[in-house]
Amino acid sequence: MARYQVTMKDRSVEVIAEADAYQQEGPMTTFFATGPGRQVVDCWSARVASFRTSEIIIIRRVAEPQPESTVGPTYEDELIAGRGSLCRRDDQDGAAVSFLVRENAS
Repeated sequence: MARYQVTMKDRSVEVIAEADAYQQEGPMTTFFATGPGRQVVDCWSARVASFRTSEIIIIRRVAEPQPESTVGPTYEDELIAGRGSLCRRDDQDGAAVSFLVRENAS
């Protein structure tokens, strides 16, 4: 499913999170969730939201937010927390390599 940001004449922004498509229906612009495996608006589509077309100035499709990484803290997080220092050295091919040296917590 896609996400849409709809900017209205009064500059308010509505976010439509579960729509696959939109189309004008008379004086309204309607957002639809299409049926599984379908890419067109048809009788199997469900209406998600409608707005008066004359009140809309921008419709923007936006990428879905990416899930947060569950790997753990980055070395930037560790530096900010004061638990280490950043070191750089050249590897055997001459490329710069950055790594975190953790402080001993004694």
